[in-house]
Amino acid sequence: MSNAFLDDYMVSAEKYAKHNIEKEIGGINYRLHTKVMPYALQKIILDTYK
Repeated sequence: MSNAFLDDYMVSAEKYAKHNIEKEIGGINYRLHTKVMPYALQKIILDTYK
């Protein structure tokens, strides 16, 4: 998985959390800013292209 993809993922996740905070959408899990790379997503993609 490229660094560009991971950077885009983190930026998008931050925007998603900020939007949910501003609009008061969802519970705490929808409002947290992620600090974790999407390892499950990486595994799915890597397994797909094996």
